[in-house]
Amino acid sequence: MSKSLLLLVALFTLMLSGYFVANVETTSDSLEIQTATIHLVEPVSIEQILKEVANYNIDLLAFHCQRRFKDRVITDGYYLTPEDKRTLDNNTLQERYWLSYGAMLEDLYRDMEMSTPEMGSEVAWQDYIEQIKQVRQNFSPINGCWEIHNCPTVYVVSILARGEKASLSAMLNSPLVDRVEFSQAQGKINSLAAAPTPNATPAPYNLWVPNRGSIHVQPSVIQGERYVQNRMSWDTAARLSAFGSTSTYEHDFFLNDSDSSVYGPGTYLSDAQDLVGIPIVSHWSSDLPQPYLDTRFGDDDFIKAFTIGSAEADSLQPVVFYYYYIRTPNGDADIDNGCLVAQIGRRVPSNCYTTWCAFGVQGEAIYNCFDYKVDPIPGDFIWVFTRIFLPLVINEQSSLQSLPYPPPSSSYELRPTDCPPYPSPP
Repeated sequence: MSKSLLLLVALFTLMLSGYFVANVETTSDSLEIQTATIHLVEPVSIEQILKEVANYNIDLLAFHCQRRFKDRVITDGYYLTPEDKRTLDNNTLQERYWLSYGAMLEDLYRDMEMSTPEMGSEVAWQDYIEQIKQVRQNFSPINGCWEIHNCPTVYVVSILARGEKASLSAMLNSPLVDRVEFSQAQGKINSLAAAPTPNATPAPYNLWVPNRGSIHVQPSVIQGERYVQNRMSWDTAARLSAFGSTSTYEHDFFLNDSDSSVYGPGTYLSDAQDLVGIPIVSHWSSDLPQPYLDTRFGDDDFIKAFTIGSAEADSLQPVVFYYYYIRTPNGDADIDNGCLVAQIGRRVPSNCYTTWCAFGVQGEAIYNCFDYKVDPIPGDFIWVFTRIFLPLVINEQSSLQSLPYPPPSSSYELRPTDCPPYPSPP
């Protein structure tokens, strides 16, 4: 028997004996492909980011930027397209980002104009109008920069990346990096959050649920894409008093993907998601304190969440209209319906601010998921939360699809690691 044949036999024997399995197991943790949010010490340019991720052999999935309006921080996230990932060109990425950012501002401005006749002249709404107009005015000098290939530098505060766990962890050696927060793999439970919550008695809804807001689900100015924008406001400080130092708040918007839906299966927005349940979006933006794009992990399959949560709910202020915006490619349905649920939760551990450290404690339906009254979509909806069923008076000239006050709903307590007990499909 030749030496080469003997070697093959020996290798085959070792494989049968589990030798290679054992060795793969010893290195599987460091070689496991994961995603992580990498927070930077200070804002850095896209050009620097591209060089840094190349040094550590990881893939850039998205980047996040921040701007200020008065005392609020506005965060937005841009997700790389397949074309972006193929080229990874600094100038092209900057142009695509500013194009996407400009489209977001146009979508927000459209919703603001639609809502103003119904929202009135109250202080919170006028402040929101000022915010949108100011940000749009600031953008005006660079609007269209992608057409002449002369866009300003984009500065990034954090990135979402994928790679081997060892490579992502090694990013901590970079002078640009402050910390790395790994996405939680499916099936793994945060043991601290799984522990019973002391004194987790339901908080009265009027101590944490926003009392007014609006929902806008429409085609974007970018062809082939659609968006949802949610706005919410708390009228008084007392309305926010249930939030503590580790509280989270999620304004959970769901589309109905049930086979038995009156419109059939499918969703108006793309329901694509990654391996750990994070929606695959084009762009998101929010002025909620410490915002995060929420995972669908643990949700029922017949509803699809499009939610930005706040990991620092105790920083919410009264008499302010907060918003979040999520844009995706077109979904596989041209008409849809949905629901809206407020959720108070807690952060475990307290120094983590991602979706993987936010655990729901209690939910309250604003538009419940029994009958999907955010209907039909696309549409614009204004709501006022109350347990009293009263008609909502809307200007007859309004083009908004207005709804009555949501019917009475009962609060429910959630186990710390569970999703809300939404009803079965109709």
